[in-house]
Amino acid sequence: MRGILRLLLVAVAALLAASPLACKKTRKPDPELRVVFGSEVLTLDPHAKFETVTDSYAINVFEPLIRFDWQTSFVPVLATRWENSGGRTWKFTLRSGVSFHDGSRLTPDDVVFSIRRILTHPEFELHPYLQPIADVRVSGPDSVEIVSDRPAGLLSVLSFVYVLPRKQVETLGVEKFFERPSGTGPYRVAQFSPKDSLRLERFEEYWGQKPRFARAEFLFRYDEDAAWTAALEKPPSILVGPSVAGWEKRKDSKGVVFATRPGLSVHFLVPNLQPRSPFSDLRVRKALRAALDYRRFSESSPLGPVLPASQFVTPGIVGFNPALGIPAHDPGLAKSLLAEAGHRSGLRFRLSYLKSSTKVFDEIAAQLRVSGFEAEPAPADSEELTQAMANCKAEMALFGWICSTGDGAELMDGAFTQRPGDSVSPCGYSDPRLDELAREGATSLDPAERTAILQRAMALLVEELPWIPLFIPEDRYAISDSILWEPRPDAEVYIPAVELRGKKPSR
Repeated sequence: MRGILRLLLVAVAALLAASPLACKKTRKPDPELRVVFGSEVLTLDPHAKFETVTDSYAINVFEPLIRFDWQTSFVPVLATRWENSGGRTWKFTLRSGVSFHDGSRLTPDDVVFSIRRILTHPEFELHPYLQPIADVRVSGPDSVEIVSDRPAGLLSVLSFVYVLPRKQVETLGVEKFFERPSGTGPYRVAQFSPKDSLRLERFEEYWGQKPRFARAEFLFRYDEDAAWTAALEKPPSILVGPSVAGWEKRKDSKGVVFATRPGLSVHFLVPNLQPRSPFSDLRVRKALRAALDYRRFSESSPLGPVLPASQFVTPGIVGFNPALGIPAHDPGLAKSLLAEAGHRSGLRFRLSYLKSSTKVFDEIAAQLRVSGFEAEPAPADSEELTQAMANCKAEMALFGWICSTGDGAELMDGAFTQRPGDSVSPCGYSDPRLDELAREGATSLDPAERTAILQRAMALLVEELPWIPLFIPEDRYAISDSILWEPRPDAEVYIPAVELRGKKPSR
């Protein structure tokens, strides 16, 4: 009503003045992007969890010193340059004129605070990756120094350490701050409804290129039909991880295209290896692997095209060992190993998995059943599954890992190795041989030597099978044909990279 009344008043004034009414073209509002995931953002604290959907939120709201680009090369973000002295001391020069969403300016103290926050919180999932850091300090009005206790390459680690505003965190307190967190990223949090949605709005004072979309909405939908409905009802949109079967049902939908790219993630069966667990017996873990039909995964996976996983990382990741092959499908061997381990009548266990992965569970359960394993379904949402694994409550879990840094040491440091003073490794696994190889890899400055060390560590993991490698899926997306977007190798959705077709990038 207010708009109509205003137009009438303008028209009357123009007539009274006996002059023609000037017509002004109204500017179309900037569009909103909708992104639909099969799981949810676990927390608004970017240091606490290291998980793809949570990281997709974090990469848009916060920023690190440096970041991997689409070609997995390091590019400057909050740091404009960096240099290394003696292999142990990194100096970073910060970008000037950067503001947090609360209006405060980025300072070296914010960087020091953010890194120390992770170092002093062992419960954070980023904590294990920062253990090589011995000291971090302000070295000038626009610079910081980070010192490692051994000549380790820290750049890949720092690419996912997001910087928080120290004063605001300390003034508000952690709980209050993360109700509406403040970062330096291109988007700020507008509203968060756990397990349902996250709304973001463009930060108009952002130091970098202005994103095309003024607003973005992340929706969390576990059921694939519900996810497709959410994506199709309000374009432009991106649906993350649709199944091939789901696409076949909707391939005639107008205005949407199907996009794939080679994935960096490996999916695993993750057994509980605590002493009373049957999976603490290596014979049972070897029986599991012998029971799996890797050829069938590649030919008839409910996920669509996948590659069977010979090991814990994908080809192209530093540490991938080409000498490791795909094991033979041998139900007889699996039954024999189970019997040898004291399970002549078979083994029943609960397999936890994301609700969106029910079809994958069905396929795995059917394969294992032939060899005497009976997997009972335990569907969960992301938070439930994460907590069950962290607290060693899951007997077995279906889980994926992306080496987004391009380095196999990420997986070993984050999941398997121990350092002096560490508590027992999660859910019962430890191996001093692997710890020693991790130490050797961290102290080697020769790329060829370091690759060889990580390959030996990979062979040891395949020998011990703390996790059971399954397959390497494609990254798949259903995308509105009105947008242009190249997915990142790490599968995170970075909204500023999304453009409207036929439009020039925003400035």
